[in-house]
Amino acid sequence: MKISYYGIIAILLVVTAVALAGCTVNKSFGTSSASSGSTGSGSSSSSAPAAATCPTLSTGSGMWNGTWSTLASTSKCSDERGHFNPPVNGVDQWQATNAGEFAMNPVSFTQKGCDVTGTVTVAGYPVSTPSCPITFTGTASGTGVTGTWKSYCIVGFGTQPDKQVESGIFDLYMNPDNNGFAGSFTCDTPLCRQSIADNCPNANGNWVGKRLS
Repeated sequence: MKISYYGIIAILLVVTAVALAGCTVNKSFGTSSASSGSTGSGSSSSSAPAAATCPTLSTGSGMWNGTWSTLASTSKCSDERGHFNPPVNGVDQWQATNAGEFAMNPVSFTQKGCDVTGTVTVAGYPVSTPSCPITFTGTASGTGVTGTWKSYCIVGFGTQPDKQVESGIFDLYMNPDNNGFAGSFTCDTPLCRQSIADNCPNANGNWVGKRLS
């Protein structure tokens, strides 16, 4: 019985030692494996989506960077793109003005990545102060830029049912030579949107500009 008892004790000691050795080995490989897996996982999670790229000029600067001479109309339904036409009877069509049109001072746009910001001052019609600053905030996509504008005075849109506003939307697209744009500059209220939908849902030319620099 003593031999059997001590034999059992010895067997238990051997089994315990082997078990402990096995745990140590498994833990060692497990750490290595985990480390390897962690590295792979880390590589995968650190791969961020490529940042959006927007068209630039041949100089490498943003397509919208620069100063622009502009003409606009208080009617969203107006089409000002005729100002780009050649002279008619010796009259420069860029200088010709029609009812409801107004000339902004040159607009300055700055593009950083796909973000476009701009500033302009408008004197006289259709703003409520002698010199009204307007700011633009937009996003470039392809050859266009879409965003919002904010004025620091009342801007009147004479053909709109709710014409007195201080903010709105704009949506511009550039010509293939990158030296001119056309698009919309308008209010963005429920009545304004309904008026546009009823009268000229596809209008996109009440604001035009040509590059000065």
